[in-house]
Amino acid sequence: MRRSYPASTGALALVRSDFDAWLADSGVSDDERELAVLALAELAANAVEASAEADFDVTYVRLSEDLVELVVMNRSDGADDLVLPAGPLADVFAPRGRGLAIVQQIAESLRLDVTERLATVTVQLRATRSGTTGG
Repeated sequence: MRRSYPASTGALALVRSDFDAWLADSGVSDDERELAVLALAELAANAVEASAEADFDVTYVRLSEDLVELVVMNRSDGADDLVLPAGPLADVFAPRGRGLAIVQQIAESLRLDVTERLATVTVQLRATRSGTTGG
């Protein structure tokens, strides 16, 4: 599933709702759905903040019975302060980076690619279908 959203805080509820519905239709448990939607909410909020009013794209696909890949891509302003936090948990008083730290804790894997014009975050999340067990 791929969709573009306007870089507006008003779009964030729709981003969460679309992903939650897709996960529910895939039979993902409530607990794992809640964490996956939280991860997307953090990434989408970052995209809205960084995208200079350009639309951002969200793509998600099931990789296996227990993993979903989520990609959030936005036009970047070239900010070089968009980096993964160094430690396992961000400083709760830090002005930036808490969202990525949250996602880093939830995700099975996280990759951040930033160029002068594009920021792409690729995350693999646990999203086990009901009736199966993760490995």
